Amino acid sequence: MIFRFRRLLHLSGFVIAILVWYLVSIYFSFSETLLPSPQTVLYASLVLLTDPSFITDLFYTLSKAVIAIILSAALGIPLGFVLGYSRVFYIIFEPLVDMLRSIPVVAAFPIFLLFLGVNDTARIALAVFSGTFIIVINTMYGVYHGNELRKNAAKVMGASNKQIFYYISLREALPYVFAGIRQSLSLVLVIVLVTEMFFGGTNGLGYRIQDSYDFYRIDQMYATIIIIGLIGFGLNVGFFHFQEKMLHWTGK
Repeated sequence: MIFRFRRLLHLSGFVIAILVWYLVSIYFSFSETLLPSPQTVLYASLVLLTDPSFITDLFYTLSKAVIAIILSAALGIPLGFVLGYSRVFYIIFEPLVDMLRSIPVVAAFPIFLLFLGVNDTARIALAVFSGTFIIVINTMYGVYHGNELRKNAAKVMGASNKQIFYYISLREALPYVFAGIRQSLSLVLVIVLVTEMFFGGTNGLGYRIQDSYDFYRIDQMYATIIIIGLIGFGLNVGFFHFQEKMLHWTGK
């Protein structure tokens, strides 16, 4: 009963937002031009989802995001464990990693253009750059701030460094690792979309948003944005449930 009530509360936010949107579209004269009604955008969404070219662009964008998050995890997790497991490495590199993580991705894009050109490789590389450092900093923090009492107790009982790493450091760091991947998942998708919109893209959902804006197909622009939002929300929820199953022992 409580679980169902909580699910209803989660959905209520969407209902309130749609209701406010609907009222604005009715009572403000400018709204249909700048903000089409929910039913108009819903119809545009259904039209887009039955358009093969839109589905192609959808998979085009998602494929780049998936490649970027896989590469970010493949690079960020091992690097984070190396830098976090050694206190000397952590102290030396933590400020550098935090500084690189803080660089606005759009500001870094010209560097990738110089080396890679205006293409999908540069777009994926930029997404990997940002996603990797998010995962690195979370993994570093999780490993470095592991429970020292447990480690010392394991050493006293004769556990090897390998056993301490696997049974204590790794398991305590995994929640931070998953948190880093979740954050990177959203960030990578945003970067892919932005680079498709503003940096010479001719395919993908980001290009479709910009193209709809340029040709004043406002209903399709909003429809594409909402579809992207739902995809991002679905990916986040799906990954959260995956994390819950994988880390079922967390907090116990």
